Amino acid sequence: MKKKAFLLCALLIFTFFAIPISGSAAYEPPFEVQTESVLLVNLDTDTIVYEKNADERRAPASLTKITTTMLALEQCADRLDEQTTLNKRIFDDLGTGYSNANLKEGEEVTLRELLYCTMVKSACEGANAVADFVSGGHIDEFVEQMNKRMEELGCTNTHYENAHGLDDPNQYSTARDIYKIVKNAMDLPYFMEICSTARYTMPATNLTPERTLITTNLLMDKGVGGEYYYSYVKGIKTGYTGDAGRCLVSTASKDGYNYLLIQLGAPTEDENGNKLEGYINFKEAKQIYEWVLPAFQVKTLVDVDKPAGDVKVNLGEEKDTVLAYPSQEMSSLVPSSVESSSILLVPNLPESVDAPVKKGDVLGTADLMLSGEKIGQVDLVAGESVNRSQSLYYMKMIDDIVNSFWFKAVIIGIVSLVVLYIIVSIAINIHRKKSDRVKSKSRRGRKL
Repeated sequence: MKKKAFLLCALLIFTFFAIPISGSAAYEPPFEVQTESVLLVNLDTDTIVYEKNADERRAPASLTKITTTMLALEQCADRLDEQTTLNKRIFDDLGTGYSNANLKEGEEVTLRELLYCTMVKSACEGANAVADFVSGGHIDEFVEQMNKRMEELGCTNTHYENAHGLDDPNQYSTARDIYKIVKNAMDLPYFMEICSTARYTMPATNLTPERTLITTNLLMDKGVGGEYYYSYVKGIKTGYTGDAGRCLVSTASKDGYNYLLIQLGAPTEDENGNKLEGYINFKEAKQIYEWVLPAFQVKTLVDVDKPAGDVKVNLGEEKDTVLAYPSQEMSSLVPSSVESSSILLVPNLPESVDAPVKKGDVLGTADLMLSGEKIGQVDLVAGESVNRSQSLYYMKMIDDIVNSFWFKAVIIGIVSLVVLYIIVSIAINIHRKKSDRVKSKSRRGRKL
């Protein structure tokens, strides 16, 4: 048993070596994950702790209702208690056998009640009724709004054909896109309040007496969840169709740590086509949370008050060096066994810089090293200002001018001109003297 624990710890540390702090991680749970597509994110740091086929397009089933609810809250959060009468058109595309809240044509309900029907009970007619309410009776236009919102959120692998999630060949999403959707939705008022409700008592309507909506998320309700119940879970949405398999989006919080888990395509049959016992999505979600919650901590890895090195300052007034400090504290989700003191800062600094230097100027970078492996990088900045010495600056200017190419070229040019002038002058004098001698001989010849 001790040997297994040691091996697990070693595996965690080894996988930690291989990842950048500010990117996605590559930890592996110590058990087989059967669900086809999974994304596990620490919400405190936006660190991806585990992923499997996160960009694979899959049928989203009732996870579609997250987007339906999100749009309703974005556009109609001030109309939650407005009442509407359910129209026959909300049932037109549903067929039979869909999950429902027993809503009826002609029933008078509020938007708030429809959202609880949609998210708690996973009611397909509830989702259509929400779309009908928000769009003023034009459900197709609401679906177009859903797709436009996906473009705005950067969900390039998501497309909707309906608001409820029943299978359609052109209805698909990915675990990574759903992460973007959920992150946006979680910031909206009422969203987490609604989807974290395990049981909702819906008041009597004109057609139906008071009813209790019980969540489809077995992790959230002890009464129906049994072995799957996990008290640290809140929300968010279940989903199931033949094409999609069992799907689940959930969050869990414990000891100040918060996680979001997205699961698409948990199997219902084994490879031989035999029906699997129980619910793999709930089983694996609980396993993943029980693994990740105690195994990782957010630790400060960089101290901004501790210098990482110094740099020589040229032309400095009174000072000829400046200390370089990390530009910011860096915290990261790491295995609990990793101590902050084991992280080393290896500076990458120039030999010197010229004054003036302002406090906070970036001087270089530092690599964060753990057991010889680079796990991140941080800027190094000047810890104080260093003014420039004007006398040293002018002396350097003169020295730079004297040693510059153009200065040397000008001097060489002047010297060359002087030399050329001297050569030309000598040549002219020689020529003149020869001419004089010729003229002198000519005159002597005439006299004879």
